[in-house]
Amino acid sequence: MAGPDDLAGLTGVYTLAHARFLLPTVLATLSACLPYSVMRAAVAVVALVCLVLVMVGGRGDRGAAAEFSDPART
Repeated sequence: MAGPDDLAGLTGVYTLAHARFLLPTVLATLSACLPYSVMRAAVAVVALVCLVLVMVGGRGDRGAAAEFSDPART
């Protein structure tokens, strides 16, 4: 289970994971004033930005993750 220091971060990830369900509603609303190709390009750009952020953020402290997954430490 998450410790007190990690709980807020995990709650934020949980919230963002469920916020993605709003995307179809937002796209349906915007379809009245934007063409489909523009909306699709915007979603692709946002997805690429997210990918870059995840890749850059994934280069952090890998030692901490290995510390929890080492069965010899239990």
